Amino acid sequence: MKQVVLIVLMLAVCCSAQVVLTVPPGGVLMPNVQTLSTDAGIFSCASGSTNSCQWVDYAGTAHAFGAGAGNLNNSGTPLIHQTGVFVDATHLKGITNGTTGQVWTATTGADPGWAAATGDTITSTNGTISIGGTSSATTLDVVSLTGDVTTSGANVASVVKVNGLAVPVSATLAGTNSLGQLVNASAAAISNNTSGTAANLSGTPALPSGTTATTQGAYTNNTTLATSAAVYAQNDVPLYSNPMTGVAMSTGTGVVTVGTGTGCTSGVCTMTTPSVDGTYRFVIQAVPTTAGVGCTAGTLRANIFYRDVDTGTTYTDASSLNIAFNGSGTLSVSLIPNALALTSGAINWKSVPIEFRAKAGTAIQYDINQTAASANCTTFPILTFRPALYGPLGY
Repeated sequence: MKQVVLIVLMLAVCCSAQVVLTVPPGGVLMPNVQTLSTDAGIFSCASGSTNSCQWVDYAGTAHAFGAGAGNLNNSGTPLIHQTGVFVDATHLKGITNGTTGQVWTATTGADPGWAAATGDTITSTNGTISIGGTSSATTLDVVSLTGDVTTSGANVASVVKVNGLAVPVSATLAGTNSLGQLVNASAAAISNNTSGTAANLSGTPALPSGTTATTQGAYTNNTTLATSAAVYAQNDVPLYSNPMTGVAMSTGTGVVTVGTGTGCTSGVCTMTTPSVDGTYRFVIQAVPTTAGVGCTAGTLRANIFYRDVDTGTTYTDASSLNIAFNGSGTLSVSLIPNALALTSGAINWKSVPIEFRAKAGTAIQYDINQTAASANCTTFPILTFRPALYGPLGY
C-alpha cells in the first residue's frame, strides 16, 4: 500500500485552541482505500470509484457524494430562442421560434410547434366580454369606476364628464371646446351649410313659420313639398288649354273635325288621363269671328267625356254631357252662330263651368258637335273656341 504523507501542524494556545489545515503545493494525497471509510476526518471512495464517495466529519457523520444519474445531450444544433423538445429519454432538440401572434400548439403523435390561434375569440360589446362568441359567452362584471366614467359595479357605465368637464344637462345643442370637452352650444349661431337631403326622417315634425321651398308646377300630383305659390298657380293655371281659331261650320251633322291642337284627333281632344280619382272643372268660350251668310239654320254644342267615380258610368260621344252656354242672359246647350250679327252683344258665348268627379284611368275628353247645319250658306260661320280644364281640385 502506498503511504500517504499528511503534514498536520497543530498549535495549542492557552485558554483557546485553533486547528489550521495546511495543504501543501500539489494538493493532498488521499489514501487508496477500496471501501468506504468510517473513520472521522477521512474522505474515501468505494473501489476507487468517484461515483460512490463519502466524507466523515469529526462528529462521526458521513456525507455521501456521487455522480448524477441520466444522460442529457443535444440532438442537432439547437439555437438561441428555440424551444426544446425531447427526442428520446436523454436527448433534446430545438424547435424554430414562431412569428408574432402565434401560439404553441400540440400535435398528436408529432412534435408540437408554433401556429396561428384558432377557435374561440374574445370580444367586448356594451360592457360585456364574450369568450367564444355566442356559443359560450361569458359576462365579466365591470369594476366600479370613478372620474369621467362612473359605475356601481354593474355592467352599465355612465359617462358624467368628458376630459374632466361635466356633460351638459338638457342642452338642445352641444359642441366641443379647444380642450376637447363637451359644452352647451344651444345659444351658438349656426353658420354651417345645412343643405342636402335628409334621409329616414319619421314622425310628423312641424316646419317653422316662414319656411320656404321650391314651387312645384301647377297640379303637380305627387308628395313633393308644395308652397302657397303652387296653390295659387293651381287655381289660376289650367291643367289643359287649347285655343282653336278659324273653326268653320260645314254642312251635315257630327263632330267638327277641323278642331286641332294638343291631344286632338279627328276633332276629339284628350285633356288628361287621371292617375287617381279626382274632381275637375271644365269651361269653354265660343266666339264667332265670321258670321254666316245666307244661312237659316245650324247649331253647335260642346260635349265632355269621362268616367264617373260614383256610378262608374262612362260618358262617350253618344251619351256625353252637354255644356250650357250663356250668350245673352239665357242658358242654352246649343249655339246658333249664323243667326247673329257680329256686332250683337250676344255674340260671345261663355260656358257655365261644370265640375265632375272623374275615375282614374279613363281619359277626360271634349269635342265640338254641330247639328242641322244649313246647306244654303254662301259663307259658313267661323268661330274661335277656348277650352280649359282645371284640376284635380283636391276634393
